[in-house]
Amino acid sequence: MNSQLIYGEIIHQRHIPKPYRLKQKYNSMMLDLDELCQLTDLSKLFRRNRWSLMSFYDADYGFAGTQSVEQFIYDLLDQYSIKKPSRIRLLCGARSLFFVFNPLCVWLCENEKGETETLVYEVKNTKGEKHHYIVDLKNNGNESRTKNVHRVDKKMYVSPFSMIDGQYEFSIKESDNYFSLLIKHYINGEKHFSALWRGSKTEVSKVNLRVYVIRSLMDSYKVVLGIHWHALRLFIASFPWYPFKVQSNSPVSITSMHKDSRLEEKP
Repeated sequence: MNSQLIYGEIIHQRHIPKPYRLKQKYNSMMLDLDELCQLTDLSKLFRRNRWSLMSFYDADYGFAGTQSVEQFIYDLLDQYSIKKPSRIRLLCGARSLFFVFNPLCVWLCENEKGETETLVYEVKNTKGEKHHYIVDLKNNGNESRTKNVHRVDKKMYVSPFSMIDGQYEFSIKESDNYFSLLIKHYINGEKHFSALWRGSKTEVSKVNLRVYVIRSLMDSYKVVLGIHWHALRLFIASFPWYPFKVQSNSPVSITSMHKDSRLEEKP
């Protein structure tokens, strides 16, 4: 199967106004959308749109509604005149014990050669808002050696300790047994925040899926508790506080801006 189980961790590092670091274990899945039915056949512990110890609910992704995840991503790409991919993989967490919280999901849209041509970053905040950042890798204008490095303008409120202004820089690395996503938030050339999501891949099998379900049951609860616990610590440490602002622009933005070097940082 092309789908994989990922055992990993998330590391957050704040750089401004002073250093602050947190590290948390977080398991995820790299799901080939064409294999969702096969996955649910492997174990009764994993179901689609039905309750089980772990479930994949279509409504947890995209714009919550009646669409399947397949139809959502196809419609989204078609809306922006992006060719239908040959394969789509979704990096995400699944719902366990009735609950899931995915601060970030990544849709990797591949051509017939297995090359990623389009990325969709689905960002969600604790207020229930979502924003989809579409990165069109085909239209970078040159054969960039760092095609996996790209940036987008930040569009949505994510944290009371982070300004809406600035740009995200994304960097993806992937091999047969490893995946990492590095995100940096820059404001006026200064790096304010960075996050690293990384993990080791495991093939999907009946035994591996059962083990993964048991080991990952509390992950979403831990993420939400961790967010609020560290928010309290940042508040006590007198980090600047920015009030919540409702997303006023479109919940989707697209860019084909790529570069051969990272954003220049101020010394």
